[in-house]
Amino acid sequence: FRLTKLLDILPHRVLRKLIRPLSPPPPSDLSHPYFNNYNTIKEIIKLSEAYGVRRIVRLTGLSTGFSPFNPVAILFNLLLSQSAKFHALAEQALKATPIATTILRPGGLSDEPREEGQGLEVSTMADIPPPARVTRIDVASLACFAATRSSEIGRDETISLRNAPLADGACADVEGAFAVVDEQLTVKNEATKYWSPRSYDLVFATTSYTLLYIAARTLAGLL
Repeated sequence: FRLTKLLDILPHRVLRKLIRPLSPPPPSDLSHPYFNNYNTIKEIIKLSEAYGVRRIVRLTGLSTGFSPFNPVAILFNLLLSQSAKFHALAEQALKATPIATTILRPGGLSDEPREEGQGLEVSTMADIPPPARVTRIDVASLACFAATRSSEIGRDETISLRNAPLADGACADVEGAFAVVDEQLTVKNEATKYWSPRSYDLVFATTSYTLLYIAARTLAGLL
């Protein structure tokens, strides 16, 4: 993760974002999510189209499906250099290609195995609430299964996921999770909705300068 730097909220940079939401940061800052979350994916898409790749599996995050005005999205975008914004742009770039795409949106990743009695809960409707903890093993298993399953129908899948009790309807294995995905897409196959990138920039600027103002007033009161 790249934490937001003070340079990111300099007035001329914030104004540039509001005018040109897709403008890149300085090329010397290759750790920025613009390059890692977005520009790299565009290059992968070009290579995939050139070499006849049939399906791309992409890992983003649960907050990518939230409104930029959602408190969780505001926090992540403020702290992590607008990572959700660039994840969303990457998802849109993937969906614009003829290549079938599976996008996985986990919440908090865990190195620990599932707790006893837990399984996998998946949803194609972005209705899984945070924090949505899920094991890295489960995410990797879903990614591998998605990459190797048939892509003949060329369907795009955007899947939010978390570990949840089996008693609440979670699936015991990956095959069961994708059976739920198939059923949900058959019943309600709506296009994933995205907000304008300028919305993320507006919230980022407003929140950043509000916090700076509060910090300045607090510091002035202490002096």
